[in-house]
Order: sequence, then C-alpha cells, then structure tokens
Amino acid sequence: MIGTSVQGRTSHSAPLEAKRLNILWKVWTHRIYYWRVDQLLPEGQVESSSFGRIVTGCGSTAAPPGARFQVVGISDRQATAGPTMSGGTLRACNPRILTVILRSSGLSEIIDVRWEWYYQGELLSRSMTALAPETTTFGNSLPSPNGGFSTGDYSIRLFTGGDANRSLAIQVPFTVACS
Repeated sequence: MIGTSVQGRTSHSAPLEAKRLNILWKVWTHRIYYWRVDQLLPEGQVESSSFGRIVTGCGSTAAPPGARFQVVGISDRQATAGPTMSGGTLRACNPRILTVILRSSGLSEIIDVRWEWYYQGELLSRSMTALAPETTTFGNSLPSPNGGFSTGDYSIRLFTGGDANRSLAIQVPFTVACS
C-alpha cells in the first residue's frame, strides 16, 4: 500500500503492484504532502515505513511581519575550515562549493523563498524553494562551475514571496580569501 497524508488525514491510498517503481498522483491541491509505504509481509503482518515529506509549494507566499532570519555560518564544507559569519572572511583556496546556513523564527505557514548568489556584484545563480514553519535551520549551496571559486567579495540574498511579491529578507556579504 502507498498513500499520502495531509496534516494527519489520509487523502489517498492504493495497492501497488510488486514490481512498480513509481506512482503518479494527478491532483496536487496541498503544499506539503506526507507519505509512507506499507508492506504486506508473507506472514500477513503489515510493516510501515517512516513518513517522508514532499513540499510542492512555489508561489507568492511571503514571510509574515514577525519572521526573522539570521546567519549561522558560511562554509566550503571542508572539515578544516570553520564557518564564517556574515561580513566575515572564508579562508579557503579555490573552494568547490559554498554553503550558507540560516536560522529562521516566527514562521506561521509555508513560505516561498528565492536564493540569489552574487560575486563582485554580478548574479551567479538563482533558485527557488519552499520553507515550512517547522524548519528552523536551513541552507543553500552553490557548486563551483569551473574548478573552484575565485577569491573576492560574494553575497547571498534571500527573498520571500516569489517573483511577483518578493521582499528581501536578508543579505549576507562575505569574502573568500586564500591564505
């Protein structure tokens, strides 16, 4: 059996053939789906997986007025390099990935967020995702396009509200230096 549950209520369940690799639900009316797989064992017992979560929302929901975002750290994910705070310097030579970790509070519902990465004021990358209220620590990573990031000034901007209704929630400047 496979099914989805929205806020604790089962909205769909159906038997699934043994060799089937996927299932498609055609109606996505909610923004967060919880799912689990129940397996009928040969002895007649049912074994259930733990719940998984799928976030389908991307739209125009902005953060409420009381929402707060704070930088926890910026890292290149190397064990030898500790996280750097906003406005600080990340000491890394040609890092292959940059990661920013943020903490949120005051969210009452799922919101839409847009990440923008900049190098020397030029846009490098843009991505969108949804952020659920129970998520308090989250991050975004940017892999290097060509063998490592250059030294210099970077920033990441987090917007809420989608494209039509966006509002800057936080801007995180930092420097990458090889030393």
